[in-house]
Amino acid sequence: MRKSNCLDRYLRIFLDIKIYKLMQRFFIISAFILAGLIGAGLLILQKENDPKESSTPKEINPVSEAINVPPAKIDSTHTIEDRFLAYTIKSNNKNLHLFWKDDSGNILKNFNNLKKFVESKNEKLVFAMNGGMFQEDYSPLGLYIEKGRQISKLNTRNSSNGNFYLKPNGVFCLTKDNKAEIIPTEKFVVSENIQYATQSGPMLLINGEFHKAFKSASTNLNIRNGVGVKSNGEIVFVLSKVPVNFYEFAKYFKEQGCSNALFLDGFVSRAYLPSQNWTNEDGNFGVMIGVTEKMD
Repeated sequence: MRKSNCLDRYLRIFLDIKIYKLMQRFFIISAFILAGLIGAGLLILQKENDPKESSTPKEINPVSEAINVPPAKIDSTHTIEDRFLAYTIKSNNKNLHLFWKDDSGNILKNFNNLKKFVESKNEKLVFAMNGGMFQEDYSPLGLYIEKGRQISKLNTRNSSNGNFYLKPNGVFCLTKDNKAEIIPTEKFVVSENIQYATQSGPMLLINGEFHKAFKSASTNLNIRNGVGVKSNGEIVFVLSKVPVNFYEFAKYFKEQGCSNALFLDGFVSRAYLPSQNWTNEDGNFGVMIGVTEKMD
């Protein structure tokens, strides 16, 4: 009887230890799961508050902004000249044009084709840059006017997807009397006085103020290109040579004296500027902006 009691006591001790260890493991695992859930929640909140290269809209497919690239690290070792390529031109320069198709109706798509096209007219390409977001068939996503003819209409659609729809977006236009303007979409009116126009978004600067969605500490970095207009009428075209966030990109335009500026595109952005030894040969686009001059 005494032996049986002793066995019972040892058995209870063994079971108590076993249960204790199981409970200990349960609490440790629960703590890890809880910590993971809290971390995931904080990450989601951070992403929701950070303007980003959003996914492609289902109804309209702006392939130019649909390419997802991993976030890059901010590199503060570059000088301003290392970070941005800029080209400034007076708005009354009659050699500034927007291009999309050649005379046969073929979409030009890239700088090489554009060079051949202008050379066929005894002109030389001095500067070129992709000129706004486009769809899968390389057609403009928004308004496009070329030589006074409206080719695609103003896009006033509301959507939560894509940088184009990060309101306010806007229109870069040149009038027939060679005046350059960047106007928010909701204030833009199509008129017979418009010689060229391309719509994109978001606006980078609105009357000297940053777009309200931009944050200086944003980690959403990308190659970007855009256009700005100074108060004296000069036009500034900019391509970031390294990935930058929207705030930093808009800040550069502000430092150049621009009161209004418009984002043109992201990852696909390219520029052709041989005078500064910058000639991107790759990439296909929709609308392109170009400056030409007569050949000797």
